[in-house]
Amino acid sequence: MSIRTFWSIFLKIFGIWLILESFSVIPQFFSVFAGIVQYPDQRIYSFLALLGFVVLTTLVYIALIIGFVFRNGWIIDKLKLDQGYAEEKLDFNFSAHSVLRTVIIIIGALMVVESLPMFLKQLYYYYQGKHIFQHEPTVDWIIFYFLKGVIGYLIVSYNRGIARFIEKQTKSDDNHGKSDQIDI
Repeated sequence: MSIRTFWSIFLKIFGIWLILESFSVIPQFFSVFAGIVQYPDQRIYSFLALLGFVVLTTLVYIALIIGFVFRNGWIIDKLKLDQGYAEEKLDFNFSAHSVLRTVIIIIGALMVVESLPMFLKQLYYYYQGKHIFQHEPTVDWIIFYFLKGVIGYLIVSYNRGIARFIEKQTKSDDNHGKSDQIDI
């Protein structure tokens, strides 16, 4: 299997996972509509703002799903996921560097994919608390999930450098007389 085929399959799996995650995030918006109906003194701008937020979130999910599932070649090209590997085809005999880079990319991508629904959910809770329930919500979780997504993106973007750093540290530790064996 070629490296490009591997990444295509991998991105499709993430797209399918994102579809499943969207089923847990998007329906939560409908509870706010019920909250607006319960408070008839709310202004129409709250309803329109909420509707806009629901539409925007849905469009972001649709765009990401289309990108991951149907247009993953573009993502592979932009992130250069298929470049920089010594092997042209993936066999079961991976080099340590290739495996390390792949694991780093998977970890970073998982961080991004896991943080996006939670970030949107926390934005929704913030909006709900501020405009519907009229209290001052905290932004701690919004910041946390935003930073988690940014860190995940940086891990994916700089996977080569991170892999080189890890390999350099491993070689440095091996040169100082440390071994991989554990003494019990």
